[in-house]
Amino acid sequence: MKITEKDVLHTATFAHLHLKQEELAQTAEDLKNILTCFNKLQDLDTHDIAPFEHPPKKENRLRQDISEVSLLTAKIAKNAPSVQGPFLKVPKIIGV
Repeated sequence: MKITEKDVLHTATFAHLHLKQEELAQTAEDLKNILTCFNKLQDLDTHDIAPFEHPPKKENRLRQDISEVSLLTAKIAKNAPSVQGPFLKVPKIIGV
């Protein structure tokens, strides 16, 4: 299969690669070699090979979603160092 530099640039766009002009020829050759290896798989006789079997499906092991009464704002505010209206007031943190 012939891989052109135009094909390499088109593929590089999808992979978000920024190739230099001097890298195009080597990348085209590398892609050609990769596709040649994949084409060899087409020649294999898989007639007597059973299809891949997926493991059995398992149910999600998360807890039940049950509505419960949560903590009351007034009780939480009693333990907070600073409160502003119904909100807890915390120091400003700026990450660098």
